[in-house]
Amino acid sequence: SFSLGGYHKLQLNQLELLGHAQIIRNPDIRGQLRSGTAKAYGIEGEVSKAEGRFSGTLSYTYSRVKRRISGINSGDTFVSNYDIPHEFKMLGKYDVNAALSVQAFFVYTAGRPLTLPVGYYQHDGVNVPLFEGRNESRFPNFNRLDVSGQYRLQSGGLKGRRLLHTISAGIYNVYNRKNPLYYHLGPPDAGGRRNRYEYGFGIYPWLAYSFKL
Repeated sequence: SFSLGGYHKLQLNQLELLGHAQIIRNPDIRGQLRSGTAKAYGIEGEVSKAEGRFSGTLSYTYSRVKRRISGINSGDTFVSNYDIPHEFKMLGKYDVNAALSVQAFFVYTAGRPLTLPVGYYQHDGVNVPLFEGRNESRFPNFNRLDVSGQYRLQSGGLKGRRLLHTISAGIYNVYNRKNPLYYHLGPPDAGGRRNRYEYGFGIYPWLAYSFKL
């Protein structure tokens, strides 16, 4: 099967926080918000095969979300936090026999937008960052490959009922890709760098067992 679609949306009353917004213990959070408009558009395509010993899905999405809000980014248009231009996914499954199957899943997406500091100034002995325009930078591109397998068997159960056992094993992030979770602002490290990415898990093997009456 094959599908292709597109969309274009105009969104009103979109809320965004001001730069350096103080939201913790702030009784007037509404004063830190501004509203404006957003434009979202994109295309989505998918190819799937559902029958036979081999099944799988290939999909690609191109999507953009841009905002324009008075009082933020000098009134200029900027991309939204969830603007991800490219997303590619691939899922494949192969049934070796009635009991054993193997799967693989791959995902690649463009990095999410973020706003990075371009310098610092001191105020009362505290380093205060100076930021670039809203969401002008991006995280590194995200990609990951997972593989897994399942083995199913039946056995006798209580009162003649059959038990279906499933043993699953797999590897998350096969090639140990270091995908960043967030950006950390802090004091200079040994190399003189003030800012760094914080990463999630790398390669992660797993094993599971389940049964069903």
